[in-house]
Amino acid sequence: MVWKVKTTTKVLVPSPEHPSTPYYCVVLEDENGNRKLKKTFRDYREGEAYEEEQAKPLRMPPNFLKNKTVIVTGGSRGIGAAIVRAAMQSGAKVAFSYRKSTEEAGALEKEGAIAIQTDMNDEPKVKEFISQATEKLGRIDVLVNNVGITQDSAFSNMTSDKWEEVIKTNLTSAFYSTKAALEKMNDSGRIINISSIVGMDGNFGQTNYAASKAGLIGFTKSLAKELAARKITVNAIAPGFTETDMVKKIPESIQASLKQKIPLGRFGKPEEIAAFVIFLASDYAAYTTGNVFRVDGGYTL
Repeated sequence: MVWKVKTTTKVLVPSPEHPSTPYYCVVLEDENGNRKLKKTFRDYREGEAYEEEQAKPLRMPPNFLKNKTVIVTGGSRGIGAAIVRAAMQSGAKVAFSYRKSTEEAGALEKEGAIAIQTDMNDEPKVKEFISQATEKLGRIDVLVNNVGITQDSAFSNMTSDKWEEVIKTNLTSAFYSTKAALEKMNDSGRIINISSIVGMDGNFGQTNYAASKAGLIGFTKSLAKELAARKITVNAIAPGFTETDMVKKIPESIQASLKQKIPLGRFGKPEEIAAFVIFLASDYAAYTTGNVFRVDGGYTL
């Protein structure tokens, strides 16, 4: 079905963060006279065919990480699964951890990844995971600390259990995996930590999550200084709102409001976060360390 633009109205986003970023409300009409309203960041002309504005599927260059080995924590779903797939597409051998998502992990195994079930909150089990992954891969070139959870609550209702579980999963597990991996990692290796814009800017109801992701940023910067002598780079990525299970739980009305605050007008794709990880894991990023990269569609401008 082809939708054509009937009318276009320019609107200013009602947001103090982006008061001058315009979007357009377009009335669309099909050949049967049916109409619907859409928001777009493109200024369409009357009668022009409307195109859905979606990110094109990404596929990494086949030899970008040729002969590299990559370990990803929490790699069975969401951004983690996208990183696993992107690394394999780039020519790397990949092992990843998972806890409960057996079906998703099995699908990645069929694509060529090595799936290892473990509990990233248990230090001895994390050491065993790194040992198993290294044995199967032969060595460690890249470690991606991606595993993460949320347990959201206003601070007045925050329990010690919610606080400790999020801190341990999102931050302490990175200490466990990095400590174990560094004993086996080659010089000139890469460590990439998946933080969040919430760790940089905070968010209502997420003091535990924000603290864990901010902690990863401090961890990244300090470790980068310590490992520079071994030519091991340490960087962090702070994704914005990305199309994962976490974000899909947000009510649609709030999702729409959030998209209005993003200059690019949409949420990110896990594959777009993964693409940045692949660059940082590559030889092209050898002079980049101790940095935090926002990948958020301009949300924090």
